[in-house]
Amino acid sequence: MKYSNIIGLCIFIIVSVMIYHSCGTMKAKSCKQCPSYTEYWVQQSDSLKKELAVCSEECDRLNDENQFYGSMLGEIESVPGGSEILDTLFNQLYTK
Repeated sequence: MKYSNIIGLCIFIIVSVMIYHSCGTMKAKSCKQCPSYTEYWVQQSDSLKKELAVCSEECDRLNDENQFYGSMLGEIESVPGGSEILDTLFNQLYTK
């Protein structure tokens, strides 16, 4: 995941939490002047909670994958000639 994607995800999560808490406040006050508005935000809050759960699971999966590949690359690098192989592969992929 790119750094900009992580920042975007963090901003999304912060806004989601803010909306969720504002919906909880709106539920507690039970605004009678705007029930449709309150229902809309409750639905949005539920939707964002589900999306946040999916994002959290995906972040956990990516973290596990990153640790796995990081360990694998560390093992390759420690083998004689492994560092040169990794340098060659890196140069082939990123210096075009």
